[in-house]
Amino acid sequence: MPFTFNGLGTKLYGARDFYPDGSYVTTEWFVIAYVPIVPLKSMRIRSAEGGQYYGLYNSSRFYVLEKTRISGRQALFVYAWFAAFLSAVAYAFPFTIWWHGIPGALLLPVPWLLCRAAMKKLAHEMERRKLGLSATTTD
Repeated sequence: MPFTFNGLGTKLYGARDFYPDGSYVTTEWFVIAYVPIVPLKSMRIRSAEGGQYYGLYNSSRFYVLEKTRISGRQALFVYAWFAAFLSAVAYAFPFTIWWHGIPGALLLPVPWLLCRAAMKKLAHEMERRKLGLSATTTD
């Protein structure tokens, strides 16, 4: 189970290859200041009930359905997102003008938006299969 104390430890980053049961593949990372340094393992997980929120700390529970080899594509995307975000922050840091921080702020929701788009695509494919239509053809 991932554990981070003051930004040092292990953390789950990434979500891809969604299944209809709500499970997805994520990667556990060794992190320093919450920045992913080395991917340790990938696994297919599904959220479970019973997570708790303690003000600034959020405890989430999940079931590990399958351990997989490290997803190279997922690791590449996580590194790319963090590199882009840190570059935008480094660009804005020396300036005192607030709008120089806009590129970094715009990058924050990108992982969430990509995850949402993948889940919508999966739901659309499942609906087409229920209707007996091919997932690859268009109407």
